[in-house]
Amino acid sequence: MQNSLNEDRIAELKRQQQALATQVRVLRLEPFLAPSDLLLALDIQYEGDQAFVGAALQSWDNTLKKQFAYATRTDMPYYPGLFCFREGPPLQEFIKALRSYDSRLMPRLVLVDGQGLAHPRGFGVACWLGLTSGIATLGCAKSSLLPYTGELAQEAGSTLGVYLNARQVGTVLRRKTGINPVFVSVGHGVNLRQAEEVLMGLPSDYRLPDLLREADQNARALAKQELPASVLNLTAHHIS
Repeated sequence: MQNSLNEDRIAELKRQQQALATQVRVLRLEPFLAPSDLLLALDIQYEGDQAFVGAALQSWDNTLKKQFAYATRTDMPYYPGLFCFREGPPLQEFIKALRSYDSRLMPRLVLVDGQGLAHPRGFGVACWLGLTSGIATLGCAKSSLLPYTGELAQEAGSTLGVYLNARQVGTVLRRKTGINPVFVSVGHGVNLRQAEEVLMGLPSDYRLPDLLREADQNARALAKQELPASVLNLTAHHIS
């Protein structure tokens, strides 16, 4: 794998982010989620230039659940603030593989363990994936790339705004009373209030929704070559 990016390439990628950020659409998802609508959570683990994608799919009413994994390579090194260019392509590859496997499983909404608009240039990995896939996407992260002020109340549902240039681009959201919050932002094709509603509505006794925790567990299991039989490896189903 390429070990570093030169200054010209970094500047070029930052310009790309700023240009792509203007294409993000913060739209109300209409109609909102029906019970049978599918939600897909995605996460990645890395080993050198190997990217191991973990995925969990469920219907909004939680009556359908499926688990997936996918392995690919990346030649994009990690660089702070440019994560979308490293993580986005493997996630998009997984979505193509899922469509190839069974197009009926394509989700209405994708949850990414990462940022969307709540990014210094307004373009995190959730934005990249939403624009590229055309699927409504939101970001749910465990930390914030932007400063925020105020003291978050301990009660479930408490929020604080996260701002970029005086515009609210994200929310500090406490999903469970007394448990650390998550950081929510729009990726594309959904608005912030709906993103908050989705994350409050997904089941879990922990900080992150079970759907995102399962995606993380599947990515880790594939990286360790310990994928359980209940998780389908879609690596062979990718069509360029």
